[in-house]
Amino acid sequence: MCQESYKLEERHFDYFVDCGKAYVRFYGLIDWEVHWFFREGTPDSPKACMEVSDFENRLASISLFDEFDSRPDESYLNRVVFHEVQELFICNLHALAISRDWDPLEYDKETHRIIRVMENIILPRLKDVTDGIVLQPPAKNKKSKK
Repeated sequence: MCQESYKLEERHFDYFVDCGKAYVRFYGLIDWEVHWFFREGTPDSPKACMEVSDFENRLASISLFDEFDSRPDESYLNRVVFHEVQELFICNLHALAISRDWDPLEYDKETHRIIRVMENIILPRLKDVTDGIVLQPPAKNKKSKK
């Protein structure tokens, strides 16, 4: 059985790269040199992939495959590139986790680096999640906990 497919155009790749570069800046991954590729694919190929070619020198590539099983809209392409940049964002943690001689202190340090980025970049944008939740004033005539 032949599967229908949709061939992406250069404009899809341009959008993918522009969104990807914006996410790289957003997460402060400016110490990474990211190369962007538009690769030949099939409907069964992954939509995109992220590969680290030189961890020590912070070299990575993010590729978009040119054939999808259906026509992608902006929202879907945005989600695909967001996923790949997330992989780059956590690749240090992944490398520590799969290392045969991993150091728990280094793993903890990297975990907290990720958390600090979330606190500094994402948390301020989530104000609507906690909208309406208010810290109540201290109750009168009660001693505070120590």
